[in-house]
Amino acid sequence: MDIFDCIFSRRSVRAFKPDDIDDKFIGLMLDAATHAPSAGNIQDWHFVVIKDETKRKRLASAAFDQDFMADAPVCIVVAADLEKASLRYGKRGENLYAIQDTANVITIIMLAAHELGLGTCWVGAFDEDKVSHVAELPENFRPVAILPVGYPAEKPEMRERVPFEKVTSFNGYGKKFDIAYAVQPEPGKETRIKPIGNIVEDLIKKGKKKMKASKVYSYINSKGQVYWLHSKEGKGGTTLFFFSRRPKDAIYLPEGMEVFESESTHLPMLRKKK
Repeated sequence: MDIFDCIFSRRSVRAFKPDDIDDKFIGLMLDAATHAPSAGNIQDWHFVVIKDETKRKRLASAAFDQDFMADAPVCIVVAADLEKASLRYGKRGENLYAIQDTANVITIIMLAAHELGLGTCWVGAFDEDKVSHVAELPENFRPVAILPVGYPAEKPEMRERVPFEKVTSFNGYGKKFDIAYAVQPEPGKETRIKPIGNIVEDLIKKGKKKMKASKVYSYINSKGQVYWLHSKEGKGGTTLFFFSRRPKDAIYLPEGMEVFESESTHLPMLRKKK
């Protein structure tokens, strides 16, 4: 899957199959995580991979009895190296940058796991002292999250998300940021269009009348890709129609024609209306 499919289809998983996970998968996830950005590239993180069943149960207990964690064949404790962060950046490094850096690697681990067909859940509610004891962390390391990892035994539905336009401002708080985009939240499902203020919004919200006025036609395929209709003069004075990814010089859909999507290439095609 591409990065957007991975982001939109990832879910927090709290039920796992007992199947063991190949150590190569764990290594791949953690290798990917080490490519995360960090303050001054100090890479102030450490991973403790817990497979021991007794220790997994102790982690679940330390996380205020979140028992599902013990069912995952692997739990990864992600810890911040406060000393390393403090040496470079003082208190700000210890109190802020170390947390930001470990948050970066946690997100990458979760996305990499999803790409490998594994499920994860970001667990942040736990007794830090107890988790540090189970993971045998030195005093200068702070546990930031526990990630139970395993093959999912459930398929959670996507939970409601606050639209980004409600939490985004432009050039200052409270000033609306207008943008239009199209995404496909899950493979095989209908494209979800989020128009917010430009020509695509006009095309969709104001209907055919506005489309005629704008003289452009756009098509969003099942992959969430936007294509624009163009024309050029062919041999013998004929007009050739084609789609491209650029909106410049796009035209309106000719009367008597309709657009369909190729099942094999997902490219838009033009044909006479039936």
